[in-house]
Amino acid sequence: MTNWDLQITEHVRTLWAHLPERSLCCACVWDRPLVFLRCGHGLCERDAWKHSFRRHPFECVSFFQRCPACDAIVNRQVRLRPPQAGLRIACFDGGGTLGIVSLVSLDSLVRELPLKLQAHHYFDLIVGTSTGSIIAAALGIRKWPLKRCIKEFSKTARQVFYRLTFMTIAPRALRRIWKGIKYSEEPLYAALQRGFGSAPLYGYCDESPDVLRVVITATDFSGRLWLSRSYSPAKLTGVEQASSVSPPESVRESIAASCAAPSYFLPLRGLQDGGFVANNPSAVARIEANRLSRGQMPDYAASFGTGRFGQSNNAHTVRISWQSLVPRWLRRVAKCVSRTFDAELLYDRFVSQLSDLEMERHHRINPTLPCPVVALDDASAIPRLKRMTRERMAQDPTQVSRGKRLRLSLVSSLFYPIITSRPIFDDKAGVYHVTLAVVSRWEDDVLVSMQLQEYLRDACFWIHGWQYKTITPLQVTVMLSSLEEALNIELQVGDGRRSQISGLPLSVNCLINHQLSSSDLRQWKSTGLKRPYSEQDYWHVSKQPRNGIDHSPRKLVPVEF
Repeated sequence: MTNWDLQITEHVRTLWAHLPERSLCCACVWDRPLVFLRCGHGLCERDAWKHSFRRHPFECVSFFQRCPACDAIVNRQVRLRPPQAGLRIACFDGGGTLGIVSLVSLDSLVRELPLKLQAHHYFDLIVGTSTGSIIAAALGIRKWPLKRCIKEFSKTARQVFYRLTFMTIAPRALRRIWKGIKYSEEPLYAALQRGFGSAPLYGYCDESPDVLRVVITATDFSGRLWLSRSYSPAKLTGVEQASSVSPPESVRESIAASCAAPSYFLPLRGLQDGGFVANNPSAVARIEANRLSRGQMPDYAASFGTGRFGQSNNAHTVRISWQSLVPRWLRRVAKCVSRTFDAELLYDRFVSQLSDLEMERHHRINPTLPCPVVALDDASAIPRLKRMTRERMAQDPTQVSRGKRLRLSLVSSLFYPIITSRPIFDDKAGVYHVTLAVVSRWEDDVLVSMQLQEYLRDACFWIHGWQYKTITPLQVTVMLSSLEEALNIELQVGDGRRSQISGLPLSVNCLINHQLSSSDLRQWKSTGLKRPYSEQDYWHVSKQPRNGIDHSPRKLVPVEF
């Protein structure tokens, strides 16, 4: 570089060092950042792959020694989602203290997997409404283990929904008369401050290498949906956002706004309970996932409910004690309001609009508890709810079956495909030879890899009709009639059940467009890892183009993804 180039580079770095803007990626300047560094700058997902260093090929852990914009020393380690892998989604309903059912249900599922992974390691996008927003932030922002989440949730519920005593009767009555609410918001704010501090929802950076996307729902007074995100999106299609309110910036404020149920807490900054529009946020998660993954189908979407009681659906609304003196028309109005907040009904309507293939990717975990309806603010029922939830998750045949199906999706999505060389067309056979590798998201972690291999000892991969052992990285060559033909790679467990690995089904052309560029392949090659396939696999023959691919054997052309 000349002196002039060095001076320009230094000026650009100085400019970025003093630029507080966080809404744009500091590398490409037009995309939105996902990974934030200690210097304050952010990188979009693709540039985070490009500007980081990986010690070994086929691993998802990236290292940043310096910021690519200001050249500050950051020494940041990040675990990134492979670009060709699908999104793994979790949704948590609203329901006050009944949110403990969602946490215990998830804990019962993860406990059955003999891996040292925490619950948040199985998700890329977490969406929560009301009490579900607390769970979403605890898992996606703080990355707390489920044991701590359950402990903190129980403690917070007891502090916020305190018991009625002789000393609290008068203050609650006055609050009801003058403010129209049942509880003071101060205990809730104090609990959120203790758990999340003043950390911003967007631009949060901690020592954890895991990067997740978190969405918290709320509603403005006109009934429009407001989404608070841990990432900065482009314009969202299909969801109208509020524009007449000042948006909450911190995790604490976003959760407080989502939990501000009428008659319970005061609204915050013109926002109130997200359950008015999305008490079951599965539809919101689907829209977000479509935008983030460019229409690629998610690996799975797990929706966790707050429990059902006998034959009655659990509705996120004020519990009403019916009396025979209540007029019939008023009962009908109350029933309509109750159905508006019924998360189970909302989920059934959402699933009915999905295709059969999409429906297979959606899982609903909502156990039926053998007890009378529990009020949303009954914190004394939490120990009983925890016990009953664990029993139903272990004994209810429906929940056991759903749990097995979801656990298979959790494990199969730990693997994803990589096209390791450009497809080669065989003129004689009339097929394409596609060399690919099946790798794990945890190739860098020896302990997790060993646990995964032991857990899948009786399992196998089915790749276009051929059976392979579950030893990764697994490199194979498949023959396809067209590059638009979808890759079919399934994980089969010991009882014969199968599930697609992450990112599939997807055509070869789409997979090449989604995954890393050739510069990343060259970086992998420079690590010195010996590959079982020949160097010629990095070349394809060409002379006359046909269907966008050169087929003549007269000339070898380097591959560019």
